[in-house]
Amino acid sequence: MKVGGYILFIIAFVFYATILQSIFQLVREAKQVKPNIRMNSIWWLPAWKIHKIYYPDSHIRHQIAIRFMLTFALMIIGMACIAYSVTHAAIPTQM
Repeated sequence: MKVGGYILFIIAFVFYATILQSIFQLVREAKQVKPNIRMNSIWWLPAWKIHKIYYPDSHIRHQIAIRFMLTFALMIIGMACIAYSVTHAAIPTQM
């Protein structure tokens, strides 16, 4: 169970890396439309708003939202697996 939790954390990390790539793409596309507005990969909410207006059919925002949810869910499940393994190992079994 503990190994499964670690594997879920690794998968969550991969999803997080893909989120960052999508955010970089979103900011690049928003800067092409409005280069005078201050935005970067850390402060990307203005880019989200601009991207939503100028690229309404783009799937990047949908990918970011879904991957955020998947990352969060995988981390919670991974922590639950690890917590179960640790607490199960710490409780002595009765014979």
